[in-house]
Amino acid sequence: MKEKHTIAAFDFDGTITTKNTLFDFIKFYVGGKKLFKGLMILSPILVLYKLGFTTNDVAKQKLFAYFFKNRSI
Repeated sequence: MKEKHTIAAFDFDGTITTKNTLFDFIKFYVGGKKLFKGLMILSPILVLYKLGFTTNDVAKQKLFAYFFKNRSI
């Protein structure tokens, strides 16, 4: 019988931690090398976000689409 795995992700909003844990979670999920590679590929959208030319929502959608595409829920 195939074992099922469950991942639970939480948005802590300062309740448990005061830092943003998004990149820590992605690093845990894909590993440090893949995180670094992905951030280099996504750097244009991340720079646009930091400069205020795109929204946080758009940048996060691109980030999640890159790191979690073709993954089952």
